[in-house]
Amino acid sequence: MVEKAIAALAEVQRALVALHREAAVEYDRGPETFEYPDYISRLFVADIGRKLAVEYYGENYETIWVAVQAVLASPAVAPHLALLRLSGPDEGANGMREWSFKELIKLAPSFPALTEFYIRPTEAADHNLSIVEDDQLARILAMMPNVRRLTLPHAPEPAVFGQPLAGLNYLRIGMEHRTRGFIEHLAQGRSMANLVTLDFSDSLGPWLNIEPQPAEWTSTPFAHYQRLLASPAVPKLKILHLRNAILTEEQYKALQTLRPGLNFGAIINPPLAYVSHWGNTHFPYRHLLARP
Repeated sequence: MVEKAIAALAEVQRALVALHREAAVEYDRGPETFEYPDYISRLFVADIGRKLAVEYYGENYETIWVAVQAVLASPAVAPHLALLRLSGPDEGANGMREWSFKELIKLAPSFPALTEFYIRPTEAADHNLSIVEDDQLARILAMMPNVRRLTLPHAPEPAVFGQPLAGLNYLRIGMEHRTRGFIEHLAQGRSMANLVTLDFSDSLGPWLNIEPQPAEWTSTPFAHYQRLLASPAVPKLKILHLRNAILTEEQYKALQTLRPGLNFGAIINPPLAYVSHWGNTHFPYRHLLARP
């Protein structure tokens, strides 16, 4: 029952508060440090017609995040979950905010009612890049056979194309260095044949440094976009937004001619560039600044 699911989530919320207070003692911080609401990891729950919408905002540290994964995977909650959104503060180690779903993968629940799954993508002003631990996305999505709307912080590994995602009609992919050949894999398969909207962020690499980048950091080639729009892989695609693609004006126009009725948009949204790091070769979009 939904009431039992809400009660289970509320109990975990109380446990999260206790864990934060324990952390304040462990790290020799005053208890008031974690009394400020924004420091407390939290679950938002709503009954949306005998199904649940759940949002988690908080830490991805092991103790706290493991507790959240455990309740989401529990038999009391998992069957009722229709919407799941994950986000948290712009914090991390070495410029990375990494989500690890080891606990969820270990418990291997099924989310038959889940139609929307969202992991907050990195925004341009963020200090830390949001990522999911390698080789986990395909296993997570296998738990969500009826997902229709999907927002990921970066392109998934190729194994995701082996998952049954026939109902998927909206997909947003956030910014990261690696594209994992996503557009090429999408053009070659039919696992996302009902996709209507694709919002794809190309590699950050060329926007962070004008020097040659590692091969896996290069932007998606024009030919891959050509193959996608010329292929039968996404016959229902009506909206395509490309973020930070490295294409010429002529190439954008050529892609439009492949599908004249496509709502095709180019978004230039460069990532944060620290002024202290600007040098002769490390500021790729100097040409966008005002001229003296």
